[in-house]
Amino acid sequence: MLNQITYSDLVRDLAIRHKEILHQPGVPKQTRYLKVTVSADPIQKIAGLASFYNKAKGTLPGEAYFVVHLSYDTLHEDTGSDQVLAHRRGGFMVMHKAKDTDEGRDEVLTNTERIGYELLAGVSAFFRDPAGRRAGRMLQRTGLVAEAVGPMGDSFYGTRFEFDFTESATKLFTFDATKFLP
Repeated sequence: MLNQITYSDLVRDLAIRHKEILHQPGVPKQTRYLKVTVSADPIQKIAGLASFYNKAKGTLPGEAYFVVHLSYDTLHEDTGSDQVLAHRRGGFMVMHKAKDTDEGRDEVLTNTERIGYELLAGVSAFFRDPAGRRAGRMLQRTGLVAEAVGPMGDSFYGTRFEFDFTESATKLFTFDATKFLP
C-alpha cells in the first residue's frame, strides 16, 4: 500500500529529474522541492500553508521553478464485501516568482501549468505501471484539479494540482493478534 514515504519519493524524484526544476537535495540554493503537511479542512489548510510560507520564506528559490508537495488525506470506504478502499487526495504546486506585471504573471502561470501537467503525467505513469495496477492503485482522472494560485508572499505565483487515487486498504483493517499482548 502506498504510504507517505512512497508518495513523497514519487513527487520528489520527478522534481529531481524534471529539466526545468532540477531539485538537488541538500545543495544550498538548489532546493526546489518542499513538502508541507496540510489538513483536509479548508480553514486549517489555509493556516497551514501560511505558516509553511512564513517558515520557508528565506529558502524559496526566487529565480527558479520549484515544487511544493502537499500531503494526502484519506477517506475509507467499506464496499459491503470483504474489501475496504482508501480514497486519497494529494497534490502539489509548481511555483515561480513573477514580474509585477500582468504579462509577467501570465507567463509564470502558463509555464507552471505546463510543468505541472508534465509532473502529473509522471504521477499518472506511476499509477498506470503494471506493478501499481497489481497493487490495486488507480488514479481517478475525473478528480483532477488545476488551479492558478498567487500571489504568495513576495510575488510567487503558480499552479496547484490536486488528484484523487484509490487503492485497497483491506489489509490495514485486518486484525493481527500478534501486535497485541494477550
